[in-house]
Parts: sequence; C-alpha cells; structure tokens
Amino acid sequence: MERNSTSKKSDHGDSMKLAIRFTAAFAALGGTLLAAFSLSTAALPEGLPEGPYRDAGALYALLFLPAMICISGSALGLYYLHPKGGRAIKVVRIAALIAGASFFFGTTGFIIAWYVGVVLVYVSILAFVLTGVGLLTARTLPSWAGALLAVTSLLLLGFNTEDSRVLFLVPFGLNWIALAGLLAAGKFRSGGLPSPQATTIQVQKDQL
Repeated sequence: MERNSTSKKSDHGDSMKLAIRFTAAFAALGGTLLAAFSLSTAALPEGLPEGPYRDAGALYALLFLPAMICISGSALGLYYLHPKGGRAIKVVRIAALIAGASFFFGTTGFIIAWYVGVVLVYVSILAFVLTGVGLLTARTLPSWAGALLAVTSLLLLGFNTEDSRVLFLVPFGLNWIALAGLLAAGKFRSGGLPSPQATTIQVQKDQL
C-alpha cells in the first residue's frame, strides 16, 4: 500500500512538473508573439472605422493566430495546475478554463461569425481578469502576478487594431512572458501560500 501511495505521489509530481514546463513554454511563446503582432501592426498605416482597414492579414496569420493558440494553452495549463483547493484556487481553475476556451473560440469565431467572436472575446477578457484575481488571493504564484494579469486583461477592453490602441496587446503579452519566467523559476506553489492572517493565527497557537 505504501509503495502504491508513493508511486502515485511520484507520478503526480512528475505530471505537475511537466505541466509547469509546458504552461511556461506556451506562455513565453504566446506572449512574445502577441507583443510582436502588436508592434508590427502599429507600424502599419492606421485604418478607418468605416474602412479601409489596416492590411494586417499576414501578421494575423503568422503571429496572432499562433499566439492565440499558445495563450489559450497557457490558460488551460493554469486550469490543470489548480486541481483542488480553497475558494480562490477554484476561481482560478474555473476562470482559466473559461478564459482559454472562450479566447480560442472567440478569436477564431471572428472568421465565422463576427458577433459570436466579439461576445466570446469579451467573455475571455472577464475570465482572464477573474483568473488574475484568483491568483492574487490563492497565492500559488507571487501576488503581483495575479494583479498584473487582471490589470493587463482590463486594458484589452480598449483594444483596437486600427489605431494606436493595438499597443494594448503589448502589456498583456509581457504579462504572459513574466508568468512564464515565474513558472520556469519554480515560483509556483501547488497549495498556495498561507495568508498573513492565517500565519499570525498559527504563530499564536504555537506560542500557546
């Protein structure tokens, strides 16, 4: 029984390490591609609301679509890395799942049905904000990482490919690069860190 239990723990640990590596890799690549798409598109002549629009079709195919796949994969990686825990971890788990799925289907949905794509993208932005808030309180990563995800996700509400607001993607992309760095540096804590209040209570109990 002890051997089986030890083996299961070892397998779980290995799968978590692999998930962290893949999530970090997807986040780094996705963030880099998003920033590159934003900066490259900003260098093109601005479009007009009624047209003609910026001719960013090639950049969309070469940079944005791969970035979207990577960011969606990173969000699903966060979902996997938060299998159980308290309320904050559940928020991260659910919000990350919704963010990854809606971001993927939303950005591809523009090609099929524009209004469907718009709705799903707004859903994904809200879900990314909630994921950031969840990370901020769950403390599975440094608190600033969750705050950064929430703030940079809110910037996307003003995103527009036709003028300088296309640069709002840059902070969002850099956020994912920073997240990748934290994961690669081993800053992820599966159960989260205890809150300062909980630590104080525990110290008081130990003193008694």
